[in-house]
Amino acid sequence: MATTLITYQRQIVGIAGADRFYLAPAIDELADGDSLKTFVCFLALYARDVHTGTLPGDPYCYLPCRGERYAREALMPAREFLAAGRRSDRELAEHFQVPLEQIARRRQELAGARATTAKKPGLRVARHQRQR
Repeated sequence: MATTLITYQRQIVGIAGADRFYLAPAIDELADGDSLKTFVCFLALYARDVHTGTLPGDPYCYLPCRGERYAREALMPAREFLAAGRRSDRELAEHFQVPLEQIARRRQELAGARATTAKKPGLRVARHQRQR
């Protein structure tokens, strides 16, 4: 059975395979619902999905940056995040129950997605036509 060592902020936080995962003692001891523990669990879910091949187009090996993005997308859905976007980073972290440092990264991802969408010529025309 293949397993993946999961790290977060250069610390080992767990190990995951296709059927189960184990949290490092320091993470496991955190209260259920703790933002770090929840985030790490989603990193483990990403590792599982990589092992089982359920993520189309994703790599055949675990990449920490993709695991973190997977967790951010799952825990902070774009529509809900953008609707709450005027709140402070600390308020957003509490609302979505994620580590504080993940808020700035999610803002960057969504800003990049909007910039890419705005550059597509067909979308600009459609927006212009709606304004008439």
